[in-house]
Amino acid sequence: MHRITFKAHQRTDLLALGVASKAIECIEVEALPIARQFLKRPPRKNDVQRELNDLEKTLTKAHGAIERLLDAPGSVPHLKAALAQIAGGYGRHSLGGLRLNETSKSLSIAIDVVAKGIAQVPPGPLRHRSADPYTIELIHNALQHGSIAATGDPMSHGLKPSASPTSGFRRMIGICYEAIDAPYADPERALKAYLKEWRVLERYFEVNAIGTERTPGS
Repeated sequence: MHRITFKAHQRTDLLALGVASKAIECIEVEALPIARQFLKRPPRKNDVQRELNDLEKTLTKAHGAIERLLDAPGSVPHLKAALAQIAGGYGRHSLGGLRLNETSKSLSIAIDVVAKGIAQVPPGPLRHRSADPYTIELIHNALQHGSIAATGDPMSHGLKPSASPTSGFRRMIGICYEAIDAPYADPERALKAYLKEWRVLERYFEVNAIGTERTPGS
């Protein structure tokens, strides 16, 4: 994935929040490209369903046409004449007929695969990922990684995870969402979901006297 670069005013805002240049670069390289891909708005369920249905119909039609030709009876002259044009001309057990038979078997398997895919389409609308904490985790890990590279301290930026509208951490996440043109501009739900995980991790660190900041990838 290609690096996504912050605009000049976004970079200025991040620096003002205490994010080191190295950390900004890490976010651009390690977090933003994956986050943009992850947050893409999902297609409409009806479009997905229609595409699968059309594919199933096309495969079924092709399968039926091959089988009809390979099993051509003498009572249907035009089918029998068409079969005679296939190399060998003796149905599914000779030359070109063998290949058509193999294709028919493959189409039968493909039809089953697509049918199972249709069955997997959820009954309601396709869910978007606006509340998934994964994007916040990506950004936070990159922030820590870059901060360690810049100063040796993962908390040199001073931005503790928070969903408060006035927090620097939320502002930093908001700038990242702006940079990737996120379809869901307000990260509040994702932040709250991430904070639930973070608080569990904080309590674990406190109990085990490890500290309260995890390192990237942990």
